[in-house]
Parts: sequence; C-alpha cells; structure tokens
Amino acid sequence: MHIDLRAAVVLLTMVSCVGCSQTIQPSEHIAIERELLLPDLKIQSHQVIQTADGKFIVAGEQGQVSAVALSENGQELWTYEEPYDPKIPGIYQGKFVGVVQLQDGDLLFCGETRTANPENPRRPGFHTLTRVLSAEGKLRTANTIDPEDPSLHAMGFTECVPSGDGALIFGSIYNPLSTAESLKPNLRWVVKVDRDGKKEPETIGQRDDLTPPFPPSEATPSGATAWSFSGPRGETLRLTRVSTSGEVTSTRDYPCGYFLLQFHTIEPSDDQSFLCAPNAPKEPNKMKVFRFNGARKAAPVEVELKDMLHSLFNAQLGTGYELKNGYFLVFGRIPTQSGDRAVIQLFDNVGHSLGFRGYDQRYPSFGVQSVYSLGNNRFLALRQPLSGPSGLVLSWVRVN
Repeated sequence: MHIDLRAAVVLLTMVSCVGCSQTIQPSEHIAIERELLLPDLKIQSHQVIQTADGKFIVAGEQGQVSAVALSENGQELWTYEEPYDPKIPGIYQGKFVGVVQLQDGDLLFCGETRTANPENPRRPGFHTLTRVLSAEGKLRTANTIDPEDPSLHAMGFTECVPSGDGALIFGSIYNPLSTAESLKPNLRWVVKVDRDGKKEPETIGQRDDLTPPFPPSEATPSGATAWSFSGPRGETLRLTRVSTSGEVTSTRDYPCGYFLLQFHTIEPSDDQSFLCAPNAPKEPNKMKVFRFNGARKAAPVEVELKDMLHSLFNAQLGTGYELKNGYFLVFGRIPTQSGDRAVIQLFDNVGHSLGFRGYDQRYPSFGVQSVYSLGNNRFLALRQPLSGPSGLVLSWVRVN
C-alpha cells in the first residue's frame, strides 16, 4: 500500500530569518519530482544505498535492527527485522547504522544491539554487530564485534564503508573501569571485516585523537575520513585520514568553530568540503565552507554561505552535497509557526543563496533522515512524518 503524490507542493510564502541580509525566495532550481508515502514502513532510516541492480536498501531501526529493500519506484520488496526480546527493558533494542553491497551482491550491515542480562535484568548487555544478508533479504551470517582488549567496551559503530571484499567500520570505545572522566575518553575504533562480517584487524586511536568522533565521509579512493574536535574549547576541527587497511595516514586541523556537516561528493573523491559556523551567537546565519584538496597540503579554500536559512542546530542535523559545478546543496530544516519543516537550500560556488524548496505540507517533518545521490543532480531523500499519516516518505529531488 502506498500514496503517490506527483505534484510538488512548496512553501508558498517567502522566508526571512534573523541575521539574513535579504528575504529568501523559493528556488526555481530545486524541484520535488515525486513524493511517496509508504504507510506500512515505520523504519527510521540511518542510511540508504542503491545496489548494482537498482534496488534501494535502507538500514535503520524499528526499536530493533531493521532493513528494507525497495524497488527503483519505491515499492517494498522485502523487510528484515530481528525479533523483539521481552527480557530487555525499554523499547529500544538495537539499530543498523550503515550498509554496503559486497562484490558478490550480498549486503553487509553494521550496527548495535542490546542483549538480555540474567544477572542484572535492568542493565542489559551492549554489543556492536555485523549482519550479512543475501540480495533477497535472507540472513547469511551474524557476528558480534567486540574490542580485542577485554578492558575496553564498545560505544557503538557510526558507519561502515566498502573496503576490498569486506568493509571498514568506524566507531568508538572506552574503558569502563576508569573512574575519572578524564581517564575514559571515547577513542576512535576502526575495524576491518571480511565478506562474512567477521573481524580482521582493528586500530584504536589515541586519547586526544578523536574527541568526540564524528561519522566519517563516504569512502574515498584512498580509504575514508573521520572528524573530531580538538583544542582547549573544541574550536578546532581535526580531519583524520584512514587507509583501506584501517591505519591513520594523516591528520589536519582547521579553525572551524561549530562543525555542522560534511558535504558529500557526487563521485568518490579525496577532495572534501565541510560546513562550519564561528563561535558568534549574534550571527547565527553566518556559515563557512572549508573546501580542500585531499591530495595536496595546500590551505583549504574558504567560502562563506550567505543568508543561510538554518539555525546552527537545524543545520547540524542536515545533510549536504557539493555538486560537480561547485554549488552546495543543503538538506536541513527551518522553524515555522506550525513547527520545524524540512527544507532544501541551494548555494552557488561563491556562497550566494539561490533559494530554497520546502517539502509537501501534508507530511511535515523535522528534516531528512538519509539522502542518496542518484546522479545527474537527482537525489532520493527519506524521512518520517511528525503528524498525520505515519510511515516512510520518499522524495525524489532534482536540481536544475
């Protein structure tokens, strides 16, 4: 069952915001080609990918680890969900945070799960995990991934990226026996797994390496990247590059202020851009892009995004893409009289706003949960409505 809305409905009124130099107009450059509500799917999406045969795979949660396969048109093909354990207190029991397609077509998921603890039922166990499903959604292998050092405990995985015939998984760990907070920081944890999701080598960062860790970027030709704050007040953003074997190859620091989001690239590249805001509460809409070349040590190019619609909090929960022409596309949200609304804003390569586009008003939401680039400046955005009909909303977005 699904509800198909092909007419694009936009926010009809112009938007103005504190700190903006002008009233922002709806953009003619952004079109919502189609919206589809799948009311039977309650999954909260953490990542969506497209497989070689065109299917969309959604990794997420419905109180427990959950995955969904959709056709190119958004029709549900299969659902995978692990059973609810009544011996575990609370509603939340686990989630998938990411998925990669393996060379043989199988799907490798990474995530976390809570387990029943008979000795202390109110304190369930916690483990990071991998699952390998067939292309038809059948479970092939299930693994629990724990640090090699038994004194260290996993905080969780944040993302998995393709690596050879398996995957690199990024997460963090800590020492629960340390009593002082300064002695138990979260440490970067990178795990290499084979095609069966079984752990191979792992690497652990230093105490001041990643505090706290941020999800890495999409895989780059030379490996992957991860982010953290450093400095006495956390005002410096540290970029850590990790090779396909999980080893740290380089680190670089940038005067960021508030880290908001990293712009994904349309095609895999070592060149990356990220969005920051200065520590200036009086200028909530002044934001800056750091664009740097991953193959050279030259200083990054700085681009100020003028007249950003989003507050710091709203933009931090968003997703960004840098288009091939150097334009910046931000999937975020904006406060309105009826509550926060999902919105998309486009900027040219020198930071001027080219306007915004709102989503269908029948399905208001806080913002997108995951976005996938379809190529040719087209995107698939997934979100859940806050009111009205429940389910999963798919939006096909085109930038002209």
